[in-house]
Amino acid sequence: MTAARSAAFDEMAQPIRTATVGDSEADFRPLSALKIGNFTKLEKVTEAGEIKALSKAEAKEGCGLETFGGIFSLSRKAIINDNPEVSARWGEMMGQAAAETKAWQLLALLSANAGAGLTMMDGKTPVNVVPRFFVVSPARETAAGKVLTSIRANITADVNALGGKLTLIVEPRLS
Repeated sequence: MTAARSAAFDEMAQPIRTATVGDSEADFRPLSALKIGNFTKLEKVTEAGEIKALSKAEAKEGCGLETFGGIFSLSRKAIINDNPEVSARWGEMMGQAAAETKAWQLLALLSANAGAGLTMMDGKTPVNVVPRFFVVSPARETAAGKVLTSIRANITADVNALGGKLTLIVEPRLS
């Protein structure tokens, strides 16, 4: 990526990127992660000293990179009439287009299956994670802020269980 495209990519407003871990994939080979589950509970050792084998659960999930791109053309006239300011903007616009594409791809993953997320290899959609972010559209920002606000309640039933626990992300691409 050229410096102009890279700077434009980084400057592009992408609130949803806050919720990502980072870009660590080095190539296009499929990635997979093996999840080793917990062992079953320990069994009582019999008087004869018999120790039973434990079983454990395993799961594997995979993902991979995709290639996205686009072409634009320059006419002979545009090259001859070269305007340096316009030419410099092309790199910025390509960086912005790359950032937009990445944000839309991430949102597509999160909103798959009516917001339940991707279907995992076991056929289920929930992922066993502890939530850190509350992602909403701009129209829901005020309501989300109220949900996440900590209040000092006099009655236990009035305590906000979500107060101060999640980070609000307002994503303009959501409706």
